[in-house]
Amino acid sequence: MPRPAGLTAQAAGAVVALALLAGIGAPGAAQAQGNGCARELRLAAASDGLVDLRVSAPCEPYARVDIAYGPFVLTEETSHEGHVDLRLPRIAAVPEAAAQIGDAVLFAALPAMPGPAPGYVALIWSGDADLNLGLPQGGRAAHRLSLGFPFGDQARRAEIVVLDSDAPAPVFADISIGGHPCADAPIRAALLTSADRGRLALTLPGCALSEGVVRLPLPSTAAP
Repeated sequence: MPRPAGLTAQAAGAVVALALLAGIGAPGAAQAQGNGCARELRLAAASDGLVDLRVSAPCEPYARVDIAYGPFVLTEETSHEGHVDLRLPRIAAVPEAAAQIGDAVLFAALPAMPGPAPGYVALIWSGDADLNLGLPQGGRAAHRLSLGFPFGDQARRAEIVVLDSDAPAPVFADISIGGHPCADAPIRAALLTSADRGRLALTLPGCALSEGVVRLPLPSTAAP
């Protein structure tokens, strides 16, 4: 896929991820719309090494938006005013983000931010299941971010725990059970940290458990 002039390799990879997620061909530049309907993606520095991301599409309420920032590829829905507002951990060496809404792919560069990027542990998965990262007893996250809108089986959701320098890493993932049909329900998730990434896979027996929580221990390497 050709890369627009001036686009870094990371952002070009985000475009590919968005194109594959949405099932489209090579995206072009975002088209500004008239009558106050212009689409826009903005990134801003926030406190504690976090990034504020906003997608504006004032004439497209309740629309699907696919967002790519570094290893994070998420699916969101615009508000009744046509906005999506997210807070994400800053990722070292990832200076840009991309967002697709409708037939437009938008790009934004991250402003300069002092200090190191924070450590984090994240789960990204598709589908309607609810996943939560659990900390050791007495552990506390600097920030816990639950992102994504369940737009069907291909929508991407995320649970991100941003860590203080002395905070313990999550040690388990809780998967909520309920509403699954009487058939095996596979769940596949990407396990990401600020230093590494891996994959988790679990098949839930739909008839054996009607509701409750399955607790999945995380490998000891799931630390930033």
